[in-house]
Amino acid sequence: MSIEGDIRTALLAMDAVAEFNGSAAADTMVIRYEYLEEDDEATDPHIVLDIDSDTPQNNLMGVGGLRYVDLTVTCRAMTMATSKALAEAVRINGTDPGTGLAGYGTASTAFQAVLESEVRTTEPFDDNSGRMWRVTVQSYVVSYGEDV
Repeated sequence: MSIEGDIRTALLAMDAVAEFNGSAAADTMVIRYEYLEEDDEATDPHIVLDIDSDTPQNNLMGVGGLRYVDLTVTCRAMTMATSKALAEAVRINGTDPGTGLAGYGTASTAFQAVLESEVRTTEPFDDNSGRMWRVTVQSYVVSYGEDV
């Protein structure tokens, strides 16, 4: 599977993230890459993932096996409180120590992630409606093994 698929699978398996399903199917949180699809419910809380870079790492003998990905996780909702809560669910998955993406626990056996930064902001809808999203953007560094 791809790192994108592994990250999405890990997020869908998180109980704290699943609580934000809204009007989506009971077992399907809206998690997309780069943008929402036309049939997504535009008012439900959702996550948009962007892979900003994917860099192979080599040791001194030129042997690879490890990659680092810069991942942006954008949690969008109609209120800032919901956006922040969804971002926190992604970060720690409601546990202490966390089992979310932030690396405090094990989010996945396929990869490890560390939270670098988090920014809260507001941005307009893409549908020219004049409505506004409340947005929490998290930047993660994800490491995963590749086939060599």
